[in-house]
Amino acid sequence: MNYIKQLSTAIEKFSDDDRLNTAHVSLYLALFQLWNLNRFKNPISINRAEVMKISKIGSKGTYHRCLNDFNNWSYLKYEPSHNPLKGSIVYMFNFETSIEQASVQVQGQLLTQHSGQVSEPSINNT
Repeated sequence: MNYIKQLSTAIEKFSDDDRLNTAHVSLYLALFQLWNLNRFKNPISINRAEVMKISKIGSKGTYHRCLNDFNNWSYLKYEPSHNPLKGSIVYMFNFETSIEQASVQVQGQLLTQHSGQVSEPSINNT
């Protein structure tokens, strides 16, 4: 994974997508940082309070709307845990190699992503 290429491609995609606003960009950067800290392994386990603090999003509603938007628009795969003691799961997609759609089978589920690998689960240890 090339950090600069991935981030540059993501920002380029965001600039071309009129559905996104500053909260989306801020949230993606926070998730990208957590993914980087986990050495770009998928999935990552996230904690709402931690991600909201990093992204500077103050509203739970905005946080959940943006995560669901990203999931629905195939920027990432979001699996909410609905359990405050267990983190939600996010699969970050690799945009670096191509913008073509690819399908990846993970734990019996078909994921759509932009040409990349989804590897073994990783727990966020920050």
